[in-house]
Amino acid sequence: MSNFYYTLLSFILAIISGLVIRVSLTFIKQKWASTMNNTLTFMLLPITTFVITKVISNNIALSLGMIGALSIVRFRNPVKSPLELSIYFVLITLGISYSVNLKYGILLTIFVSLVLLFSKYLRESPLLKKLNFFNSSFDEGEEKYSLEITSITEISLLKESNLLNSYYFNKEEGKYFYRLVSNDKRQINKTHEELNKEHVIETKINF
Repeated sequence: MSNFYYTLLSFILAIISGLVIRVSLTFIKQKWASTMNNTLTFMLLPITTFVITKVISNNIALSLGMIGALSIVRFRNPVKSPLELSIYFVLITLGISYSVNLKYGILLTIFVSLVLLFSKYLRESPLLKKLNFFNSSFDEGEEKYSLEITSITEISLLKESNLLNSYYFNKEEGKYFYRLVSNDKRQINKTHEELNKEHVIETKINF
């Protein structure tokens, strides 16, 4: 295969790899990845890194100059989570991998996608839910609904709930505070109705 066609193939595979990771993130409900801006980032970042790596690979002077130039360029958009930052590193590494050897880029794409898909299985595992292995977070890119509860008595049922996100007792006010989080709106409403029937509480629902 000629050098031109090899480079063209690397370009195409780098873009496809970025899109595969983007689809994997969307599949596990990381909604921040589904915007137009992020979709373009997933396509452009690998091929940009690929070109930079190719250009400076055989020229030490150009490499030093490029490093100085790139140090001026920074991401001004705040990174919302460690996962988002990790994905940016993956996209950059994809570009470098494809510039070295196609198989490295393909293998990296496959393994990253498998890890992302496997995380969905772990997240939905009944055993891990029962053990409260993962805590719900508004920073995970999923649509979340919360129920905040204030009570003068301890509600033991809530402490055992897999929806419980945080809990504490304020000694000065003599009140218990609970925060339940779920991506199922009906589940939050059902819990709210059941608690109102059995306990005297103050509640606040955030949709």
